[in-house]
Amino acid sequence: MPGGGAPFADAGAYLPARAGEQLVYSVQQSTTPGAAVTGSVGLRVATVGTVAGVQTVELDPTTPVAAQGGAQAAYPFGLGGGTVRVEGGAVVRAAQGGTVRDLVGPLRPGLRWSDARSGEAGLTTTETRVALGPAAITEPAGRFDRCVVVALASVVSGVTAGGGSTAAGYAWYCEGVGLVHAVLSSSSGETDVIDLASVR
Repeated sequence: MPGGGAPFADAGAYLPARAGEQLVYSVQQSTTPGAAVTGSVGLRVATVGTVAGVQTVELDPTTPVAAQGGAQAAYPFGLGGGTVRVEGGAVVRAAQGGTVRDLVGPLRPGLRWSDARSGEAGLTTTETRVALGPAAITEPAGRFDRCVVVALASVVSGVTAGGGSTAAGYAWYCEGVGLVHAVLSSSSGETDVIDLASVR
């Protein structure tokens, strides 16, 4: 785990904090060594505020979720946009078949939580996250000193999943910005690397 970070803040502090902010991510997807497909994803922070007493951030996509060469990509970690809320001290967003808690407060190293959601054809996705610790990170968009690193493990199971599929990785969430870096590798051999390219 990288060091140099400040102590943990409340989970809601690791969301974008400024309406109108433009977040652009570079995404690299690779399925075999040396064969990578790169793309760019943009999000605009449409609204930041309190709705019915709940801290809420609305993220609108500003660029097509597509990779170079026209290949359609389904990027993880909510990069397709949507509404994120802070409910019961947890950062909650909608995902296919249910909801996901990206962060759960009060944050502390070793804190573990899981979410399960149902998908098509009787498949169930279970995601387990562990808060590793505070950290600092330098990305193309700049240096971020107040971040939290989260480890993620995902398992898809069900009748049609055969032996099931798994994925594991890490995500960095930084105060006032949200996701700034992530790496996710699946049992099918695909690896996604996400970097925050710019904030304006």
